[in-house]
Amino acid sequence: MERKKILAIFILCIIFLNGSLKAEEKWVLEKEKNGIKCYTRVVKGSVFKEYKADITIESTYSALLALFEDLRNYPNWLESCIEGEVLKRNSTFEYYSYTISDPPWPITNREAVALNNMEQDPETGYINIWFKSVDGMKRDPDLIRVKLIDGYWKLMKKGNKVKVIYKVHCDPGGSIPSSLVNAFIISQPYNTLLNMRKEVQRNKYQGSIYEFIKE
Repeated sequence: MERKKILAIFILCIIFLNGSLKAEEKWVLEKEKNGIKCYTRVVKGSVFKEYKADITIESTYSALLALFEDLRNYPNWLESCIEGEVLKRNSTFEYYSYTISDPPWPITNREAVALNNMEQDPETGYINIWFKSVDGMKRDPDLIRVKLIDGYWKLMKKGNKVKVIYKVHCDPGGSIPSSLVNAFIISQPYNTLLNMRKEVQRNKYQGSIYEFIKE
């Protein structure tokens, strides 16, 4: 009898856990324009929402990777970014990046250091680029350090087109009302992908070839 009670409690816990995970994963479509879809969702334990956006563009994997690794050019397409550089490269697939962003007023400039990792799925050929903020390394005492950046780029090629998915959860640090930050999070991914579609068509990116990438 006791074993039946334990089993029943275990099953209820599994059902509750699955329900909680499903609730956390519910995305809300906030904007759909120019072939770009933007979503947000509430993140448990955080006052800042998470965003995700996707777009399908004509490109190769290599061109997109060249764009991502050209941090000096980030100000030309990554929304709010005014400076970018690679601080350290551990391998072909891993490097540390440094960026400075100029968010909409009244939020002041922020700096961030992130560890970036790239991997291509051997079966699907899809590419994932994960990035997450880290402490230390380069720091400007006049800027506020972003407390958390956790996200990824997912590239899924079909024919001569690539579906790009961009997902980020960010805590900008400092004293900022969450309502103010959440009000701006749709413009960031939307403008970023809008700019990316144009920027990646430049000859210096389209002519790129990464031999270790399967197109």
